[in-house]
Amino acid sequence: MRRFAKFLVVGTMNTAIDWGILNILLMTSRTETVLGFAICKIIGFTVAMTNSYIWNKKLVFQDNQKVSAKQASVFVMVNLIGLAINVSIAAAVLTACRGFLVPGQWQFLICSNLGAAIATIASLLWNFWGYRRLVFK
Repeated sequence: MRRFAKFLVVGTMNTAIDWGILNILLMTSRTETVLGFAICKIIGFTVAMTNSYIWNKKLVFQDNQKVSAKQASVFVMVNLIGLAINVSIAAAVLTACRGFLVPGQWQFLICSNLGAAIATIASLLWNFWGYRRLVFK
């Protein structure tokens, strides 16, 4: 439980990075397409993933070994699966949500963030399991 609590703290920081970048990119690009959203989501997720590796390695799983190519590649694989889970769920929620609100930039941002929130919850369990069992064993 203690390790999972640390994981949640690091995850909260990563979520802030992911969503912050997502929203900055959505507002500056003014995109209102699912493809544009997916591209912005991938960029935010990738930056957060890099931050995640550093903090999970040192704080959560207390892995003080040198970074190996194998560990880094398994970490990337776990995160690519997490990215697929995250972006597909977020895009599905965005698509479904858009039918309920008046079209426009604010509607798109609200639905994008709702999708990001649900996707984060869904991918959280996969990421913890993957880090614990595959990356930092």
